[in-house]
Amino acid sequence: SPDDEVYPRVTYRGGTFWVGYSTSNNGHGFVRAVDELTGAVRAPDQIPQNFYGIAPLDVAMMGDDVIAVSGHNHAVRMFVLTDGGLTLTTVANTSSGGAYRNVGIASRGSDALVAWREQFIGRVEAIAFKSDGGFDPVRRLTAAAQRMPANDPVVGTDGTNYLVVFDDFVGSDRRVLGVFVRPDGGLSPDDGGFTISPAAGHHAHPAVTYANGQYVVAWERAAAEHLPTDLAYTTVSKDGVVGNDSTGDVLTASSDNELAVRLAPQGTTGVVAVYNRLDGPGGGVTAHLRKLSVKAAVGSPCVGNAQCTTGACVDGVCCATSCGNSNPADCQACSADAGSQGPPGQCTPIRPGVVCLAASADCDQDDVCNGTSTAC
Repeated sequence: SPDDEVYPRVTYRGGTFWVGYSTSNNGHGFVRAVDELTGAVRAPDQIPQNFYGIAPLDVAMMGDDVIAVSGHNHAVRMFVLTDGGLTLTTVANTSSGGAYRNVGIASRGSDALVAWREQFIGRVEAIAFKSDGGFDPVRRLTAAAQRMPANDPVVGTDGTNYLVVFDDFVGSDRRVLGVFVRPDGGLSPDDGGFTISPAAGHHAHPAVTYANGQYVVAWERAAAEHLPTDLAYTTVSKDGVVGNDSTGDVLTASSDNELAVRLAPQGTTGVVAVYNRLDGPGGGVTAHLRKLSVKAAVGSPCVGNAQCTTGACVDGVCCATSCGNSNPADCQACSADAGSQGPPGQCTPIRPGVVCLAASADCDQDDVCNGTSTAC
Protein backbone atom coordinates (compact mmCIF):
# COMPACT_ATOMS: atom_id res chain seq x y z
CA SER A 1 0.00 0.00 0.00
CA PRO A 2 1.22 3.56 -0.60
CA ASP A 3 -0.20 4.45 2.83
CA ASP A 4 1.24 3.66 6.25
CA GLU A 5 0.04 0.25 7.42
CA VAL A 6 -0.47 0.17 11.19
CA TYR A 7 -1.88 -1.82 14.15
CA PRO A 8 -1.28 -5.37 12.85
CA ARG A 9 -3.23 -8.22 14.46
CA VAL A 10 -2.94 -11.97 13.80
CA THR A 11 -4.71 -15.26 14.53
CA TYR A 12 -4.22 -18.82 13.27
CA ARG A 13 -6.39 -21.68 12.03
CA GLY A 14 -5.39 -24.94 10.37
CA GLY A 15 -2.37 -23.98 8.29
CA THR A 16 -3.26 -20.32 7.69
CA PHE A 17 -2.34 -17.15 9.53
CA TRP A 18 -4.93 -14.37 9.22
CA VAL A 19 -3.41 -10.89 9.52
CA GLY A 20 -5.48 -7.75 9.93
CA TYR A 21 -4.19 -4.17 9.76
CA SER A 22 -5.29 -0.62 9.03
CA THR A 23 -4.02 2.15 6.77
CA SER A 24 -3.43 5.53 8.34
CA ASN A 25 -4.28 7.82 5.42
CA ASN A 26 -7.51 6.50 3.92
CA GLY A 27 -8.97 4.74 6.97
CA HIS A 28 -9.40 1.32 5.33
CA GLY A 29 -8.91 -1.98 7.13
CA PHE A 30 -7.46 -5.05 5.42
CA VAL A 31 -7.17 -8.77 6.13
CA ARG A 32 -4.69 -11.08 4.39
CA ALA A 33 -4.32 -14.85 4.57
CA VAL A 34 -0.76 -16.23 4.83
CA ASP A 35 -0.06 -19.92 4.13
CA GLU A 36 1.94 -21.46 6.99
CA LEU A 37 4.08 -23.76 4.79
CA THR A 38 4.67 -21.74 1.65
CA GLY A 39 4.43 -18.19 2.99
CA ALA A 40 2.12 -17.33 0.09
CA VAL A 41 0.14 -14.16 0.84
CA ARG A 42 -3.36 -13.78 -0.55
CA ALA A 43 -4.49 -10.48 -2.02
CA PRO A 44 -6.01 -8.37 0.77
CA ASP A 45 -9.71 -8.29 1.55
CA GLN A 46 -10.73 -4.72 2.24
CA ILE A 47 -12.93 -3.56 5.08
CA PRO A 48 -14.55 -0.27 3.99
CA GLN A 49 -13.35 3.11 5.09
CA ASN A 50 -14.03 4.41 8.58
CA PHE A 51 -15.47 7.94 8.58
CA TYR A 52 -13.50 8.95 11.69
CA GLY A 53 -10.04 7.99 10.42
CA ILE A 54 -8.06 4.81 11.06
CA ALA A 55 -10.34 1.76 11.03
CA PRO A 56 -10.10 -0.08 14.38
CA LEU A 57 -9.61 -3.76 13.55
CA ASP A 58 -8.85 -7.06 15.32
CA VAL A 59 -9.00 -10.75 14.41
CA ALA A 60 -9.63 -13.86 16.52
CA MET A 61 -11.03 -17.39 16.53
CA MET A 62 -14.66 -17.87 17.61
CA GLY A 63 -15.33 -21.59 17.73
CA ASP A 64 -14.26 -22.92 14.32
CA ASP A 65 -14.58 -19.53 12.62
CA VAL A 66 -11.97 -16.86 12.03
CA ILE A 67 -13.61 -13.49 12.64
CA ALA A 68 -12.59 -9.90 12.07
CA VAL A 69 -14.20 -7.09 14.04
CA SER A 70 -14.02 -3.49 12.91
CA GLY A 71 -15.33 -0.15 14.09
CA HIS A 72 -17.15 1.75 11.36
CA ASN A 73 -18.70 5.17 12.02
CA HIS A 74 -21.44 4.58 14.65
CA ALA A 75 -21.30 0.78 14.51
CA VAL A 76 -19.11 -2.23 15.24
CA ARG A 77 -19.17 -4.97 12.59
CA MET A 78 -18.23 -8.65 12.62
CA PHE A 79 -16.96 -10.49 9.53
CA VAL A 80 -16.33 -14.21 9.08
CA LEU A 81 -13.15 -14.97 7.12
CA THR A 82 -12.92 -17.89 4.70
CA ASP A 83 -10.78 -18.82 1.72
CA GLY A 84 -13.44 -17.12 -0.36
CA GLY A 85 -13.04 -13.78 1.40
CA LEU A 86 -14.97 -11.72 3.95
CA THR A 87 -18.63 -12.18 4.85
CA LEU A 88 -20.32 -9.45 6.91
CA THR A 89 -22.50 -11.26 9.46
CA THR A 90 -23.36 -8.71 12.17
CA VAL A 91 -23.69 -4.94 12.52
CA ALA A 92 -24.23 -3.55 16.04
CA ASN A 93 -24.85 0.15 16.55
CA THR A 94 -22.88 1.73 19.37
CA SER A 95 -24.51 3.85 22.05
CA SER A 96 -23.01 7.15 20.90
CA GLY A 97 -19.94 7.90 18.78
CA GLY A 98 -18.21 5.10 16.90
CA ALA A 99 -15.26 2.95 17.94
CA TYR A 100 -12.06 4.98 17.82
CA ARG A 101 -8.52 3.96 16.83
CA ASN A 102 -8.49 0.35 18.04
CA VAL A 103 -10.66 -2.49 19.29
CA GLY A 104 -9.82 -5.47 21.49
CA ILE A 105 -11.33 -8.94 21.16
CA ALA A 106 -11.27 -12.35 22.84
CA SER A 107 -13.54 -15.38 22.44
CA ARG A 108 -14.87 -18.14 24.69
CA GLY A 109 -15.89 -20.17 21.62
CA SER A 110 -19.65 -19.56 21.66
CA ASP A 111 -19.26 -15.77 21.63
CA ALA A 112 -16.65 -13.03 21.37
CA LEU A 113 -16.36 -9.91 23.50
CA VAL A 114 -15.29 -6.76 21.65
CA ALA A 115 -14.23 -3.61 23.51
CA TRP A 116 -13.42 -0.17 22.16
CA ARG A 117 -12.89 3.45 23.13
CA GLU A 118 -15.93 5.48 22.15
CA GLN A 119 -15.12 8.30 19.73
CA PHE A 120 -16.46 11.49 21.31
CA ILE A 121 -16.86 10.99 25.06
CA GLY A 122 -13.88 8.69 25.60
CA ARG A 123 -15.46 5.92 27.67
CA VAL A 124 -14.78 2.21 27.14
CA GLU A 125 -17.68 0.19 25.76
CA ALA A 126 -18.07 -3.50 24.94
CA ILE A 127 -20.43 -5.88 23.16
CA ALA A 128 -20.66 -9.68 22.94
CA PHE A 129 -21.11 -11.07 19.44
CA LYS A 130 -22.72 -14.52 19.18
CA SER A 131 -21.70 -17.30 16.80
CA ASP A 132 -25.22 -17.27 15.32
CA GLY A 133 -24.83 -13.62 14.30
CA GLY A 134 -26.69 -12.12 17.26
CA PHE A 135 -25.24 -9.84 19.91
CA ASP A 136 -25.86 -8.61 23.44
CA PRO A 137 -26.58 -4.95 24.24
CA VAL A 138 -23.66 -2.52 24.36
CA ARG A 139 -22.18 -2.22 27.87
CA ARG A 140 -20.49 0.92 29.18
CA LEU A 141 -17.45 -0.13 31.19
CA THR A 142 -16.38 3.36 32.27
CA ALA A 143 -18.32 6.50 33.10
CA ALA A 144 -16.97 9.48 31.19
CA ALA A 145 -17.99 11.80 34.02
CA GLN A 146 -15.42 10.04 36.23
CA ARG A 147 -12.54 9.37 33.88
CA MET A 148 -11.92 10.81 30.44
CA PRO A 149 -10.67 9.72 28.07
CA ALA A 150 -10.00 5.99 28.50
CA ASN A 151 -7.79 4.35 25.91
CA ASP A 152 -6.48 1.16 24.34
CA PRO A 153 -8.90 -1.54 25.56
CA VAL A 154 -7.69 -5.14 25.23
CA VAL A 155 -9.62 -8.30 26.15
CA GLY A 156 -8.61 -11.65 27.67
CA THR A 157 -10.67 -14.65 28.77
CA ASP A 158 -10.28 -17.59 31.13
CA GLY A 159 -12.94 -19.53 29.21
CA THR A 160 -15.73 -18.37 31.54
CA ASN A 161 -15.18 -14.66 32.24
CA TYR A 162 -13.73 -11.84 30.17
CA LEU A 163 -11.26 -9.28 31.50
CA VAL A 164 -11.20 -5.92 29.70
CA VAL A 165 -8.01 -3.94 30.41
CA PHE A 166 -7.49 -0.27 29.48
CA ASP A 167 -5.63 2.83 30.60
CA ASP A 168 -7.31 5.86 32.12
CA PHE A 169 -6.58 8.90 34.26
CA VAL A 170 -6.78 8.54 38.04
CA GLY A 171 -6.18 12.02 39.35
CA SER A 172 -3.15 13.36 37.48
CA ASP A 173 -1.68 9.91 36.76
CA ARG A 174 -2.51 7.49 34.00
CA ARG A 175 -3.12 3.96 35.30
CA VAL A 176 -3.98 0.54 33.92
CA LEU A 177 -7.44 -0.62 35.01
CA GLY A 178 -9.57 -3.72 34.53
CA VAL A 179 -13.23 -4.74 34.44
CA PHE A 180 -14.53 -8.32 34.49
CA VAL A 181 -17.48 -9.18 32.26
CA ARG A 182 -19.18 -12.19 33.85
CA PRO A 183 -21.15 -14.91 31.99
CA ASP A 184 -24.47 -13.26 32.91
CA GLY A 185 -23.26 -9.97 31.41
CA GLY A 186 -22.63 -8.33 34.77
CA LEU A 187 -19.62 -6.09 35.34
CA SER A 188 -17.20 -6.49 38.25
CA PRO A 189 -16.65 -3.88 39.46
CA ASP A 190 -19.47 -1.83 37.93
CA ASP A 191 -18.02 1.61 38.77
CA GLY A 192 -15.27 2.04 36.19
CA GLY A 193 -12.70 -0.66 36.93
CA PHE A 194 -10.17 -1.83 39.49
CA THR A 195 -6.57 -0.64 39.47
CA ILE A 196 -3.92 -2.99 38.05
CA SER A 197 -0.96 -0.55 38.03
CA PRO A 198 -1.48 1.55 41.18
CA ALA A 199 1.93 3.25 41.34
CA ALA A 200 2.22 6.92 40.42
CA GLY A 201 3.31 7.84 36.91
CA HIS A 202 2.21 7.30 33.34
CA HIS A 203 1.09 3.69 32.74
CA ALA A 204 -0.51 3.07 29.35
CA HIS A 205 -1.05 0.86 26.29
CA PRO A 206 -1.73 -2.46 28.07
CA ALA A 207 -1.72 -6.03 26.78
CA VAL A 208 -3.39 -9.09 28.33
CA THR A 209 -3.38 -12.87 28.00
CA TYR A 210 -4.36 -15.86 30.18
CA ALA A 211 -1.88 -18.53 31.35
CA ASN A 212 -1.36 -20.88 34.30
CA GLY A 213 -4.75 -20.13 35.83
CA GLN A 214 -4.52 -16.33 35.80
CA TYR A 215 -4.37 -13.27 33.61
CA VAL A 216 -1.03 -11.66 32.74
CA VAL A 217 -1.13 -7.91 32.06
CA ALA A 218 1.76 -5.84 30.67
CA TRP A 219 1.99 -2.10 29.98
CA GLU A 220 4.29 0.80 29.16
CA ARG A 221 5.56 2.63 32.25
CA ALA A 222 7.13 6.07 32.63
CA ALA A 223 7.64 8.57 35.44
CA ALA A 224 5.46 11.02 33.51
CA GLU A 225 3.92 11.43 30.08
CA HIS A 226 6.45 11.99 27.23
CA LEU A 227 9.34 10.57 29.29
CA PRO A 228 11.19 7.34 28.31
CA THR A 229 9.19 4.16 28.89
CA ASP A 230 10.07 0.67 30.01
CA LEU A 231 7.67 -2.27 30.31
CA ALA A 232 6.13 -3.81 33.41
CA TYR A 233 3.80 -6.75 33.98
CA THR A 234 1.80 -8.41 36.73
CA THR A 235 -0.78 -11.14 37.20
CA VAL A 236 -4.49 -10.84 37.97
CA SER A 237 -6.46 -13.75 39.42
CA LYS A 238 -9.96 -14.66 38.25
CA ASP A 239 -11.19 -12.94 41.43
CA GLY A 240 -9.35 -9.71 40.63
CA VAL A 241 -6.38 -10.16 43.00
CA VAL A 242 -3.39 -8.30 41.52
CA GLY A 243 -0.11 -10.20 41.94
CA ASN A 244 2.09 -7.17 42.61
CA ASP A 245 0.42 -4.31 44.45
CA SER A 246 3.05 -1.62 43.95
CA THR A 247 4.71 -1.11 40.58
CA GLY A 248 4.53 -4.41 38.70
CA ASP A 249 7.46 -6.64 37.84
CA VAL A 250 9.95 -5.25 35.33
CA LEU A 251 9.52 -6.92 31.95
CA THR A 252 12.25 -4.78 30.36
CA ALA A 253 14.51 -2.04 31.64
CA SER A 254 16.60 -0.16 29.12
CA SER A 255 17.86 3.37 28.65
CA ASP A 256 15.94 3.35 25.36
CA ASN A 257 12.18 3.59 24.98
CA GLU A 258 10.37 0.23 24.98
CA LEU A 259 6.77 0.12 23.89
CA ALA A 260 3.97 -1.59 21.94
CA VAL A 261 3.99 -4.81 23.98
CA ARG A 262 1.77 -7.78 23.02
CA LEU A 263 1.36 -11.05 24.93
CA ALA A 264 0.51 -14.64 24.00
CA PRO A 265 0.42 -17.84 26.07
CA GLN A 266 3.06 -20.52 25.48
CA GLY A 267 2.20 -23.97 26.76
CA THR A 268 0.50 -24.07 30.16
CA THR A 269 2.80 -21.90 32.28
CA GLY A 270 4.64 -19.60 29.88
CA VAL A 271 3.93 -16.29 28.18
CA VAL A 272 5.70 -14.75 25.19
CA ALA A 273 6.03 -10.96 25.14
CA VAL A 274 6.93 -9.11 21.94
CA TYR A 275 7.66 -5.40 21.88
CA ASN A 276 9.48 -2.57 20.13
CA ARG A 277 12.59 -0.72 21.25
CA LEU A 278 13.64 2.71 20.04
CA ASP A 279 17.39 2.21 19.94
CA GLY A 280 18.54 5.73 20.71
CA PRO A 281 19.05 8.65 18.29
CA GLY A 282 19.49 7.35 14.76
CA GLY A 283 19.27 3.72 15.94
CA GLY A 284 15.88 2.94 14.48
CA VAL A 285 13.18 0.64 15.84
CA THR A 286 13.88 -3.01 16.63
CA ALA A 287 11.54 -5.85 17.56
CA HIS A 288 12.25 -7.99 20.62
CA LEU A 289 10.84 -11.16 22.16
CA ARG A 290 11.02 -12.37 25.75
CA LYS A 291 9.65 -15.53 27.37
CA LEU A 292 8.13 -15.19 30.83
CA SER A 293 7.56 -18.01 33.29
CA VAL A 294 4.26 -17.28 35.04
CA LYS A 295 3.98 -18.27 38.68
CA ALA A 296 0.97 -20.26 39.82
CA ALA A 297 -2.29 -18.51 40.66
CA VAL A 298 -4.05 -18.47 44.02
CA GLY A 299 -5.60 -21.91 44.58
CA SER A 300 -3.12 -23.80 42.38
CA PRO A 301 -1.19 -26.80 43.81
CA CYS A 302 2.35 -26.00 44.99
CA VAL A 303 5.30 -27.33 46.98
CA GLY A 304 7.15 -24.07 47.69
CA ASN A 305 6.60 -20.33 48.07
CA ALA A 306 8.62 -19.49 44.96
CA GLN A 307 6.01 -21.19 42.76
CA CYS A 308 3.20 -18.79 43.74
CA THR A 309 2.41 -15.27 42.58
CA THR A 310 1.66 -14.35 46.20
CA GLY A 311 4.84 -15.96 47.54
CA ALA A 312 2.74 -18.07 49.93
CA CYS A 313 2.46 -21.84 49.45
CA VAL A 314 0.28 -22.95 52.37
CA ASP A 315 -1.27 -26.38 52.95
CA GLY A 316 -0.24 -27.51 49.47
CA VAL A 317 -1.86 -24.64 47.52
CA CYS A 318 -0.93 -21.08 46.56
CA CYS A 319 -2.65 -18.98 49.21
CA ALA A 320 -3.77 -15.35 49.07
CA THR A 321 -2.07 -14.76 52.45
CA SER A 322 0.55 -16.47 54.63
CA CYS A 323 -2.34 -18.00 56.63
CA GLY A 324 -0.25 -19.14 59.59
CA ASN A 325 2.42 -20.68 57.35
CA SER A 326 0.88 -24.19 57.60
CA ASN A 327 1.16 -24.20 61.40
CA PRO A 328 -0.56 -27.44 62.52
CA ALA A 329 -1.29 -25.96 65.95
CA ASP A 330 -3.58 -23.15 64.80
CA CYS A 331 -7.06 -23.18 63.30
CA GLN A 332 -6.58 -21.56 59.90
CA ALA A 333 -6.11 -23.32 56.59
CA CYS A 334 -5.92 -22.61 52.87
CA SER A 335 -7.02 -25.97 51.40
CA ALA A 336 -9.95 -28.33 51.94
CA ASP A 337 -7.55 -31.15 52.83
CA ALA A 338 -6.22 -29.03 55.71
CA GLY A 339 -9.74 -28.12 56.89
CA SER A 340 -10.48 -24.84 55.09
CA GLN A 341 -14.13 -23.86 54.76
CA GLY A 342 -13.56 -21.72 51.66
CA PRO A 343 -12.34 -22.11 48.08
CA PRO A 344 -8.75 -23.27 47.47
CA GLY A 345 -6.29 -20.47 48.13
CA GLN A 346 -8.48 -18.47 50.52
CA CYS A 347 -7.47 -18.57 54.19
CA THR A 348 -10.40 -19.41 56.51
CA PRO A 349 -10.93 -20.79 60.01
CA ILE A 350 -10.71 -24.58 60.01
CA ARG A 351 -14.04 -26.41 60.09
CA PRO A 352 -15.32 -27.34 63.59
CA GLY A 353 -14.16 -30.55 65.22
CA VAL A 354 -10.72 -30.80 63.59
CA VAL A 355 -8.06 -31.63 66.20
CA CYS A 356 -5.48 -28.85 66.51
CA LEU A 357 -3.67 -30.13 69.63
CA ALA A 358 -3.80 -33.82 70.53
CA ALA A 359 -4.15 -34.95 74.11
CA SER A 360 -0.75 -35.37 75.75
CA ALA A 361 -1.70 -37.52 78.79
CA ASP A 362 -4.51 -39.70 80.17
CA CYS A 363 -6.05 -36.77 81.99
CA ASP A 364 -5.82 -34.46 78.95
CA GLN A 365 -8.23 -34.18 76.02
CA ASP A 366 -7.88 -33.16 72.38
CA ASP A 367 -8.18 -29.47 71.60
CA VAL A 368 -10.33 -28.84 68.51
CA CYS A 369 -11.13 -25.94 66.22
CA ASN A 370 -14.58 -24.33 66.67
CA GLY A 371 -15.08 -23.20 63.06
CA THR A 372 -14.96 -19.46 63.73
CA SER A 373 -11.64 -18.73 65.50
CA THR A 374 -8.19 -19.10 63.94
CA ALA A 375 -6.72 -19.92 67.38
CA CYS A 376 -6.66 -23.49 68.71
